Amino acid sequence: MEKTMKVYYLLSEEGRKKSILAGGDGKRKQELEVPVTAELLELSSVDYGGDIELKVGYSGTGTGCATGAKIQKDHQGFWVLRDTYQNSGIFDAPQTIEQLISWEKARRDRRKKAQEELEAKAGENELRRKELKDEYEANLERRKSREALEKEAGIRRRKEKLDWIEQFGSDHLQRAFRLDYDCQRKYVEERSAKEFPDYILDFDDDLDYEERVCPSEESLRIIEPLIEKGYSAQVVWVTPESDSYYDYEDESSSDEYEAVLIRFYLDRYQLYLPTVIEE
Repeated sequence: MEKTMKVYYLLSEEGRKKSILAGGDGKRKQELEVPVTAELLELSSVDYGGDIELKVGYSGTGTGCATGAKIQKDHQGFWVLRDTYQNSGIFDAPQTIEQLISWEKARRDRRKKAQEELEAKAGENELRRKELKDEYEANLERRKSREALEKEAGIRRRKEKLDWIEQFGSDHLQRAFRLDYDCQRKYVEERSAKEFPDYILDFDDDLDYEERVCPSEESLRIIEPLIEKGYSAQVVWVTPESDSYYDYEDESSSDEYEAVLIRFYLDRYQLYLPTVIEE
């Protein structure tokens, strides 16, 4: 008895209409039962029961399959194989077994060619893999170096803080620090009050300001020696939504004013000195 197998494919609406006009059943899923040949067997799958089937143009989910493939670079720069769907694999007319075999062979040939092209790019992929590895190791070294510098800077700041508190700190601050209370805000407040008594400490970085295009002569006089001493200083125009220097309920207060700003005081804080009040 001759062994037979089943071949399945899908018809579009146009194909289903043509099937009906040709005397067919007009169903989306078409089924052909044909004798097994060596050519068909090579394309087909065989289950544990010895039944043979071939799905042409779809994977069995009721939708068309990828009809081709191409190679392209992914987001990391590697050559990869991508499926293409220029033709969904759903047919617009009833197919003969010869047409289905030809279509499936062409699809597999396209994928095989794309796979061969990908294999030819193996050297480029290996080079890219090495580049990414080198980049990762370089970033790792930079991070370790940065962490070491930050640790060193932290130790330096801690020693500087300890030395200043022991020499200049209030009795309250010295006692708290000896008992291992950090008291960072009090330390910064006391130190800034001693080193820059006329300046306002912006501990929480709340000051709202803009660039000052043309500073006043007074601000230039103040800022020049600061820059000479190595401070990061600039003249700014303060917009006082979050500034507490003025009583804004007082109608005589100005809404905006010029100030000299010292940035990165003790590496992270801001100090500012209002210099010109616009009436």
